[in-house]
Amino acid sequence: MTTRYTEEFLPRIRRHVSKPPATLRCGIARGQIISIGDGNDYVGSCINLASRLQKLSQLTFAISRRGFDLSEEKYKPWKYFVLKKVELRGIGKEELVYVKEHEFDALRAAERKLFKEP
Repeated sequence: MTTRYTEEFLPRIRRHVSKPPATLRCGIARGQIISIGDGNDYVGSCINLASRLQKLSQLTFAISRRGFDLSEEKYKPWKYFVLKKVELRGIGKEELVYVKEHEFDALRAAERKLFKEP
């Protein structure tokens, strides 16, 4: 998905908007949501969490550990993710999140300092 964004969608959207994001960043969190306004809007702590996760550095994916255990054998496609601990504004000081290992390793040293070992 993130590759298709960069290679296919981004070149097309640049003709219609100024300064679109260079990469697609995704935050993934599980939890209960509530529909409001005739189903036109949703609220829930997991939505807030996912929003904070997608803002973590320049990583394309950040997945909340709450509700996901990617260390289990059945999650083989996720074997390239590592577990880190971060502070998320308004959420918590020690949130556990999965990030792509190769993207984490490519971060500048100052950005890597935001992440701790669990």
